[in-house]
Amino acid sequence: MAMHGNQATAEQTVATGRNLFNQSATNAAAIAAFARDISPQLPAGALNTNPLDLIAKSHDASFYQLIPQLILRIDNLEQLQQVLTAAQRYQVGLTFRAAGTSLSGQTLTDQVLVQLGNGFCYSQIEQDGLLIRCGPMVRGGDANSLLKPYGRMIAPVPASLASATIGGICANNASGMNALDTYQVLHAIKLVLADGTVLDSADPISVAEFRQHKAELLADLSAVAATLRSDTELSSRIRRKYQLKNTTGYGLRALLDFDDPLQMLCHLLIGSEGTLGFIAEVTQRTIALDPCSASAFLLFQDLQQAGLAVQALSELGRQVVGACELLDDNALTAVRHQVGVPPIVAGLEAGVTALLVQTGAETPDSLARQIALIEQTIAPMKDPRSLAFSTDALVCQQYWNVRKGVFPAVGATRAAGTTALIEDVCYPVARLTEALAALRTLLNQHGYADAVIYGHALDGNMHFIFAQGFTTEADKHRYQQLIDAVVCHVVDGFDGSLKAEHGTGRNMAPFVRREWGDKAYAAMRRIKQLLDPNGIFNPGVLLNDDPLVHLKQLKPLPISNPLIDACIECGFCERVCPSRNLTMTPRQRIVANRHLATLDAEGKAKLSADLLQHHDYQAVQTCAACGLCATQCPVGINTGDLTRQSRSLAQPEGKVSQALAAHFATVTTIAGMGLTLGHATARIVGAGRLQRLTQRLHPYGSPVWLSTMPTSAGALAFADEQNDVDFIYLPSCVSRVMGPQTDNPDPRNLTEVVRALADKAGLRFSYPAALTSQCCGLPFQSKGQFHASAAKSAEVLEVLWQQSQQGQRPVLVDTSPCAHKLLEDAAKDPRYAQLQLLEPASFALQYLLPRLQVTPTAHSIALHQTCSSRRMQADGAQLQLAMLLSRNVVVPQDIHCCGFAGDKGFQLPELNAAALAPLQSQVSSCQGGYSTSRTCEIGLSAHSGLIYQSLLQLLDQQSSAEPLR
Repeated sequence: MAMHGNQATAEQTVATGRNLFNQSATNAAAIAAFARDISPQLPAGALNTNPLDLIAKSHDASFYQLIPQLILRIDNLEQLQQVLTAAQRYQVGLTFRAAGTSLSGQTLTDQVLVQLGNGFCYSQIEQDGLLIRCGPMVRGGDANSLLKPYGRMIAPVPASLASATIGGICANNASGMNALDTYQVLHAIKLVLADGTVLDSADPISVAEFRQHKAELLADLSAVAATLRSDTELSSRIRRKYQLKNTTGYGLRALLDFDDPLQMLCHLLIGSEGTLGFIAEVTQRTIALDPCSASAFLLFQDLQQAGLAVQALSELGRQVVGACELLDDNALTAVRHQVGVPPIVAGLEAGVTALLVQTGAETPDSLARQIALIEQTIAPMKDPRSLAFSTDALVCQQYWNVRKGVFPAVGATRAAGTTALIEDVCYPVARLTEALAALRTLLNQHGYADAVIYGHALDGNMHFIFAQGFTTEADKHRYQQLIDAVVCHVVDGFDGSLKAEHGTGRNMAPFVRREWGDKAYAAMRRIKQLLDPNGIFNPGVLLNDDPLVHLKQLKPLPISNPLIDACIECGFCERVCPSRNLTMTPRQRIVANRHLATLDAEGKAKLSADLLQHHDYQAVQTCAACGLCATQCPVGINTGDLTRQSRSLAQPEGKVSQALAAHFATVTTIAGMGLTLGHATARIVGAGRLQRLTQRLHPYGSPVWLSTMPTSAGALAFADEQNDVDFIYLPSCVSRVMGPQTDNPDPRNLTEVVRALADKAGLRFSYPAALTSQCCGLPFQSKGQFHASAAKSAEVLEVLWQQSQQGQRPVLVDTSPCAHKLLEDAAKDPRYAQLQLLEPASFALQYLLPRLQVTPTAHSIALHQTCSSRRMQADGAQLQLAMLLSRNVVVPQDIHCCGFAGDKGFQLPELNAAALAPLQSQVSSCQGGYSTSRTCEIGLSAHSGLIYQSLLQLLDQQSSAEPLR
């Protein structure tokens, strides 16, 4: 088992940086001394020099790679201040990372990478939703979930909103289709300077102390502002450039927008990309959700006509046109075959360009007037095949699927070994038509004729995506020529922004002076000197004197495995991964796999072996293989497939798996006996003592006995005659083996609960033939035993097909993981297209609820929606059922998969514990917990203080056969 934390010495860190990765480590001796100094001041495990982790975190969503020499994890401001003090002492560079979704290389370093922990993940709604106060680790999507009941949302809407954190959104001043950014809505900020000084602008005491102790700094900022203001031409240029979206360099507008230097400082931190200070907390003003909205998918003959339409729509104002997204013909070609895209897209000829337009209003009447105004404005220009405005949510979602699918489509179809590179520029809207034509010509001239142009047209903010390789010098030279041409095109041709919303990073750092000019650049340099004189914060980012830094340390994307070659390393998968706070995320597993493939290809067997000693535990064993990553991945990669493949290669199928599959009834019998024996032992030595004993033995390979272990299920409930039933009931092998935990007041196994529900509903059921030997194959699949898995699945599907009379009778599969596995396998065989396989909640809503009288409980309940439920989109049905059964349903945030993963809760309990770390505090007010997976319920009970059981048990508890009198 690989170990994490302080066990690695500082000297080992330096050796890792110089030897393992075959590169010269920057500031290596100083980092070694820094590590020795800071280690005793931080909790155990805060320092990480695990070589595989250093590689895995050397990538972010950009196309650069810098390998850190040391990774630190901090959870509070006190730890941050200790780290800053040591970093100043040894002149060590610190780069902060939250989600790592930045596209321009902002969260990479070859010095010390500081990973923010859960201590920075907190939020507070204020003034009835008008304000939201967040720590930097709160994800944007989660903030919006909290605000939704108030009819509000945060202002920035970057495409990465679900994954990006508030800290990253603020540090990059990210925006989106509505042009609003954090700078415009900043209410208060808590920041930390390079010397450890904390300023909380919402706290009068903090403000007063800061003004006293940092009077010189504030005076210096005022002096810089005075210099800018005294230059009428320069100050006018700054104001004009911020009429466009602009994240190139530091936000000089702060020095003109505010007279108070403290407010200048607070706003300078926004968009500074972690180079001026640390953003510890932000309070921002929220914006209202439109009660009524409509979208249209408008077509135009060519890019020029679409540009003219954008210019006309921009004159209507934001209150009429809320969003206007442009997609050129290459973008439409890229997405035309994707699921959910309107059929009209597939038949469009070359040149046709689309505008996706959205409008929102307070009332239906106001909305209708705005739609009429928009249609009147673009009528002379639009193609008659345009798709009209719709208020239907499903239709609108279909329209927006086109926009959402552009980047994934390019990423998925690019040549293996290349990266999907996205640039981000902004033009004056009045010149958009001219700019788009010039941009297309430029791309064609440099060999990028297949590049896709799309973006937030209403702001003149356009993205262009192209596949780019960096394996040869010719590749790099072609890219260099393109970027040089783009800089001339944007800056000289249109006085636009080289970066509109993706941040300067390393990619545009060499061109900040070119866009802003010498005077403005000198002011930026002065700001950096005032706030970070020793260059501690994020060295190399945003301002960089190396004119070729954008062409260095480029990320290798080797062809390593067809299962993952399409990965664009965006990091969207990470937020749902149960092992993200224990070992690795899906992105990091892919990065590690690619690096190992590179070492093998280069014949560096020794370096590969050094990493492989950590790989099995970190990348393979602690992967839950739940597949939730695929639900977030723009190109649909399921990293669990890679994990199962690795397990299969490590332990090829043989006679053991064949024997287990062939004698499955014996396997389940032995498992039941094991539970009985375990509980007998627990009664003798005590359940707590048995758990502690097995935990001590766990490092030597012993499974852990949990105090929430179920009892043996005992006998199945009786079934009805085969020839006269309403549904087929397939109890999973887990339900046949595992009964309730010992302290559950309900002593029944799940088959007895289903029997009771069927009786109340007046329904009859039968079990599949040879039930004791039946299995969906999931236990075999998770271990990479694919043949055994397929054989068991095929066996049970055929039995269900026959007994359901070729799909005429529904089939209840009483646990979600088994239902999902069978649905996936059935979808591969057209014979089973009519087979009705239903997980518990869907079955209950469709067949039980219409026949039952339900009285919701007044108690709060916790609902765990399993990874399999989410993957087969049954989570909505589960929530619907839970809300019918309880007036207060709690679905804990940031828990997407419990990490129990079949038997990993016994074999790797640390995975389950890490995945469920946020659970107990969120369900403390609940009287019970419910789910649709028996194994998940074991871990959920262990880490919540509640008894978790099947959602069907709550339905039985809250229902009756006769209407209430």
